[in-house]
Amino acid sequence: MENRDKTAASATPFFSKIYDETFELLVQERDYLAGKESALTVHYEPAERLYLTTLTMRLTAQLTDVMAWLLVQKAVQNNEMTKEEAAKEKHRLLRWSGNKVVFSGEVVVPLELELLIYESQKIYERVSRLERQLSDVDVDAKAEG
Repeated sequence: MENRDKTAASATPFFSKIYDETFELLVQERDYLAGKESALTVHYEPAERLYLTTLTMRLTAQLTDVMAWLLVQKAVQNNEMTKEEAAKEKHRLLRWSGNKVVFSGEVVVPLELELLIYESQKIYERVSRLERQLSDVDVDAKAEG
């Protein structure tokens, strides 16, 4: 029990930092999409636009998935949700690895979109590690108790 409390307490600044980073990346993506939507219709063929749109939808989904998980953790820390409720499958991160978007042709992904995807993946990997660590701590606490 003591170990779990230490992990939750030390995770608070991390949650806040990664929440802010995720939110900022969502804002950057919104701004990117607002400014680039018309460029996609002019410079790309329909199949290429579909591919790029799929990439941006995946980016949005991944970031909102991370944000939702972080909000659940915040609810646990504020005693608005139990750890047992937060541990349910519906509150876990989706597994994004291996779900690659493929395109049979060649398309140049705009650099700004590539950077957003890269940053999103880094955030997702950090939160995924944190989720595994918290899950391991809960398993250890149950074994001790």
